[in-house]
Amino acid sequence: MRWTFDKFRRRRREAFAWLNATQFFGALNDNVFKALVQMFIIGLAVTANAVPLAVATMVFAIPFLVFTSYAGYLADRFSKKTVTVILKYAELGIMLGAVAAFALGWAWALYALLFLMSVQSALFSPTKYSIVPELVRTHGLARANSLLVACSFLAIIAGSALAPALAGATDLLFASNTTAYAVAQTACALIAVAGILTSHRVAPLRPMQPGLHPDLLFPRKMWRTWSWVRRDRDLAVAMGGTWLFSMLAAFLQINLVRYGIDHLGLDEKASSFLFFYAAVGIASGAWGSGRLSKRNIEFGTMPGGAFLLALSTLALGLLSHGRHPVAVPALIYLAGVGAGLFVVPLDTFLQLRLPADRRGEGLALNSFLSWSGILLSGALMLLFHTCGVDAQSGFLLFALPAMMLALVSFFTLKDFAFRFCVTVLVKLFYQVRTIGLEHLPVSGSALLIANHASYMDAVLLCATTRRRIRFFMSEAIYRKHRLLRKIFDLYGVIPVGGESSPRQVAEALRAARRALDEGCMVCVFAEGGITRTGTIRAFKRGYEHVLRGTDHPIIPIYMGGSWGTTYHYYHGRLVRRWFRFGRRRYKVVVVFGRRLPAGTNAFRVRQAVMELSCDYFNARKAEHGSLGRTYVARARQTWGEPLATDTTGMKVTSGKALIAAIALARALGPRVKDDAHIGILLPACCAGLICNLTAALLGRAAVNLNFTVGPKAFRSSIDQCRLSTVLTSRAVVERFPGLDLPEEKRVYIEDILKTLSLGTKLKCLFLAKFAPFERLCPTRTTDADSTALVLFSSGSTGEPKGVMLSQHNVLAMIESLQMMLATSREDRICGTLPLFHSFGIMGTVWYPVLGHMKVSYHTSPLDAQAVIDVVRENRCSMLFGTPTFLALYLRKATKEDFASLRFVLAGAEKLKASLAKAYVEKFGIRPYEAYGATELSPGIAVSVPHGTGGGITQEGWRDGRVGLPVPGIAMKIVDPDTGRELGPGEAGLVYLKGPNLMLGYLGRPDLTDEAVKDGWYCTGDIGLVDEDGFVGLTDRLSRFSKLGGEMVPHVAVEEALLGAAGLSGPVLAVAGVPDERKGEKLVVLYTDDCGDPQQLWEKLEKSDLPNLWRPARNAYFRVESIPVLGTGKLDLSGIKKLAIEVAARTGSDH
Repeated sequence: MRWTFDKFRRRRREAFAWLNATQFFGALNDNVFKALVQMFIIGLAVTANAVPLAVATMVFAIPFLVFTSYAGYLADRFSKKTVTVILKYAELGIMLGAVAAFALGWAWALYALLFLMSVQSALFSPTKYSIVPELVRTHGLARANSLLVACSFLAIIAGSALAPALAGATDLLFASNTTAYAVAQTACALIAVAGILTSHRVAPLRPMQPGLHPDLLFPRKMWRTWSWVRRDRDLAVAMGGTWLFSMLAAFLQINLVRYGIDHLGLDEKASSFLFFYAAVGIASGAWGSGRLSKRNIEFGTMPGGAFLLALSTLALGLLSHGRHPVAVPALIYLAGVGAGLFVVPLDTFLQLRLPADRRGEGLALNSFLSWSGILLSGALMLLFHTCGVDAQSGFLLFALPAMMLALVSFFTLKDFAFRFCVTVLVKLFYQVRTIGLEHLPVSGSALLIANHASYMDAVLLCATTRRRIRFFMSEAIYRKHRLLRKIFDLYGVIPVGGESSPRQVAEALRAARRALDEGCMVCVFAEGGITRTGTIRAFKRGYEHVLRGTDHPIIPIYMGGSWGTTYHYYHGRLVRRWFRFGRRRYKVVVVFGRRLPAGTNAFRVRQAVMELSCDYFNARKAEHGSLGRTYVARARQTWGEPLATDTTGMKVTSGKALIAAIALARALGPRVKDDAHIGILLPACCAGLICNLTAALLGRAAVNLNFTVGPKAFRSSIDQCRLSTVLTSRAVVERFPGLDLPEEKRVYIEDILKTLSLGTKLKCLFLAKFAPFERLCPTRTTDADSTALVLFSSGSTGEPKGVMLSQHNVLAMIESLQMMLATSREDRICGTLPLFHSFGIMGTVWYPVLGHMKVSYHTSPLDAQAVIDVVRENRCSMLFGTPTFLALYLRKATKEDFASLRFVLAGAEKLKASLAKAYVEKFGIRPYEAYGATELSPGIAVSVPHGTGGGITQEGWRDGRVGLPVPGIAMKIVDPDTGRELGPGEAGLVYLKGPNLMLGYLGRPDLTDEAVKDGWYCTGDIGLVDEDGFVGLTDRLSRFSKLGGEMVPHVAVEEALLGAAGLSGPVLAVAGVPDERKGEKLVVLYTDDCGDPQQLWEKLEKSDLPNLWRPARNAYFRVESIPVLGTGKLDLSGIKKLAIEVAARTGSDH
């Protein structure tokens, strides 16, 4: 299907190319022949005056007046290809007749043949322009017309150069003037042959009105056509503009020859070259107009083009006598550019506006009006000659109607002109790219619904299309800025807001409905305000009233990159930054989604916009490049700033870390030259940081090994990655003697660092500071899709799997975190999570390294007192951990110990409400919850402080929710039984996709295909998304028990038990075990910290839990400890196994 569509599109392009070539040869012949006739007749004249030129122009113009109605009839009645081919053969006959007329020196015959050639051109003109919409799609029409006009004037350029060149060359070869011109004319016959060949390649098209009858009286036909055209005011104005423009353009061409002879002192051949500069300008302007128009007509160029034409000709009229070798060509060129900018939008508008079945008739009328203007210009030239008006004065007089045309076009199209000027300014400061622009309708109505990240969003959106867009605007902003109100009115904004009365709101909705019914595009930023936290807020439902009962489509839009530029809120603070020029311009990507039906609710539209955010982040993949290259650039920016410290006493700056990483990479280069992975067996410390940076510089995937797992799982990780090198230290190997790490794979970093000489260190310093990235070390070529990390999943529900994360995954995750978490260079992270933990490596290594922050490490998160000391002594402002670890710190830390903390983030397991409340009461700071998965690098959803700015507060967290999806993540909730996508507040399986979604499981494509379907990753978690976009988690699907046909979540029972006992941390767990009678039952594992199980049971009986959810009195079992993984998560597999063993051992005797 895709191949068929591409083939069809290629055929359309080829068909238009052959048409363009045919009209190019026709225009070339017109100009060469006409120029030869003019030069021949001027040569016969006694004096160089305007009469022969004016007569030739009028002779050439008259057929366009008389025969255009018949031309329109031919274009609508017959196949346009047939008309084109026949007219090309007629052109050849005329050119051959002209050879004889030149040879005989018959001036009257040349006038007659010029008349016939004009008849041929007049008959071809409506066919040429009316065929274009049949060969080109609507969104490509403006560009096609620009190419058509550009090629026409390239033909004029070539003709302007070729005619004098042919005449001059033949003059040298032949003594007889007539013979010389006859030989020159044979070139026109050859050009006609080329036109015949290309015309046969034009695509065959069916007649639009095969039963149409001709009207032999052309004045009556023209009047009848005008009668239905004038009913459309815009169409009539456009044709009037064409008439005036054609008169001015023809006058410019004729007057230039006189100007060259009378004012510049040139001969007739040299004067003919002057129009060459105008033709180059027209071709340039037409090409530029096509580039600016993109998929729509850019009317904004018309007033500017008309002003440029008027001012250039005025300047020509004011120049003193003399050659002016620079000024004259420049002014003529600029006049041409103005003409090109003006004419292309006008031609395209006429083609689009005219009915398809009467397009030939309408374009014939337009051609008639155009050539009546050209004829009038010839008459004016004769009048000027009679009255003694010279060419210079002619330009001064010419400037008056040209300026009138400019003023009329400006006041008619002032909103387009202003928008065009604003767009030009926007392009100076922003690099605006689009994705999915084909989904935006070229014509007709649509409601655009976009996220709102910056005050510049409306302007940026306008820069992507040439169509008018009417925006909903805050009533407060509209009333506040009086100076801007005129501009807002020019854009047709619809003011509405919370302070509007019900009547005003209703009127605004009616205005939007009227605009859509009239075929306009209306845009609403459905969040109701600019985001204060970087996340997409809930969409308001007001637009649903606008679309009710209509079929106007919805176009979802994601404004990517505008948050973080200028005039946006950064976590409540309005950021105003200087605009940037050149290569430093802000980069913005506007992503357009597929059309949605009018009845789509706000929740679904927001979902569609969030899916578009994935496309934005993926579009930045090429910009991201490699992790190593990005790191080197950041390290050089922050060279002398502190980067990391640890409790071994090691301290490094950004520069020292880079030097150490380069030294280590150069030392390891020969050893790992054939390896794709490098193993790292180190805890959270500066050495672990440097080893991960080293792997990035070498272009190898870093594999941070989990030293808390058993020997079998540890060896499996090494074997899966085929590791030949594991960076470690003797202290780690001695600390974990049971690990199965062969001696030949071990590389002790302390041994490498000891061997570095002073010369090596100085060399690495020079390289780190000045060398290009490729020269730093023997790196492997990587791209955004190369593997950067291999992390083994925690295995909380089974055997660990190797998760491959790409360079793009890591960089996209860091960018998302920077958007959500309000940080600065003054922030310091307390890094205690192990580096084999997905958020440990991401949040305490790459986040501070690439985010211009500092980090202080301690090797074990379980060493509560040491972690507390790190926070207090280093004045850490951010702490990342699991609820299990946070519960440990709660018991030992004082309020003064955590006085420097402003942000605490808990992930990997559910944050119990009791623990959050205890932190607020003791430390005055609330831990915020995060939800993640190793497969998602690991961020999925994050809670952040509320953002307040401009009098508006945006929720960043909500009780009972894990937060909002991180930027770039799209989430959907699916019924686990039917696969149906669920609505707001409905619980089901959580599916995710985004730029941080893993490459796959290492060596297990079967598991990858099972987990990821159509780009969506199944988390295995049961959750929901509420009306405001907050994510709620019930538990993993594996942590449910089906009792009496109802799914009972284990975590809800655990929370009720902990709340009843006033406890927190891993002191109890709920699991499901087989039951002979019911199939499955709930059991509670508890430690001595929980006290008497009888009291637990009694308190749970008094809770609000449904009876079905309450474990039986004999289902409470004491254990020494609750199994916990090295990552801080509950070991769900271990809990399940332990519960089955204990229940089977004790049975009903308990």
